[in-house]
Amino acid sequence: MKHKGLVEVLKDIGINLAKPRIEFMSMLILGIVEAKTVNLKKVVSKIQSWAKEESVYRRAQRFFTEVELDHLSYTKVMVSLLGKSSYELCIDRTNWKFGQFNINIMMIAVVDDGLAIPLAFELLEKRGNSNTAERIDLLERVLEVIEAKQITNFLGDREFIGQDWFGFLEEKNIPFAIRIKENNLADQWFRLSMFFTKLEIGQKQYL
Repeated sequence: MKHKGLVEVLKDIGINLAKPRIEFMSMLILGIVEAKTVNLKKVVSKIQSWAKEESVYRRAQRFFTEVELDHLSYTKVMVSLLGKSSYELCIDRTNWKFGQFNINIMMIAVVDDGLAIPLAFELLEKRGNSNTAERIDLLERVLEVIEAKQITNFLGDREFIGQDWFGFLEEKNIPFAIRIKENNLADQWFRLSMFFTKLEIGQKQYL
């Protein structure tokens, strides 16, 4: 996508930034794509401008220091650029430490041609698993931009279980496929794995 085209996309989305900021933001996005890195010096080297590279670099530094985009604007940009009519979504969380700083990110992404493209994310101010309220809050942010009926499937690992969470997905009529532990019991008697041991890859079994 060319610079002017991306500027128009960002304007149409309704990002609350002045025109010069939107234009520079589009230059940064295209620079990142061309440089294939977020290293700012390498990104700036790909930006075509009448100004000297050092000046563009300082402007880029000011942009990241002064401009704060809300989560909804980010989701709108991603959905607009993807241009899809339906979405297969997945939810995941990762937790690690950067020095003494604890980082715990939960994210909802679009599954597209073998890639997971982030749509919304939340930094959890704790270690360990997410809870139902945090998951619902994150998914509701996505639902402000895409409709529930556009979601063809919602994938999640074994962390993302629970009666209230599943109830919310059912209430929104969002089809989901969530992994569960093989030793979970059905009717308090039978291990669920018993019902699936004969399946081949790609086969399905409905209970």
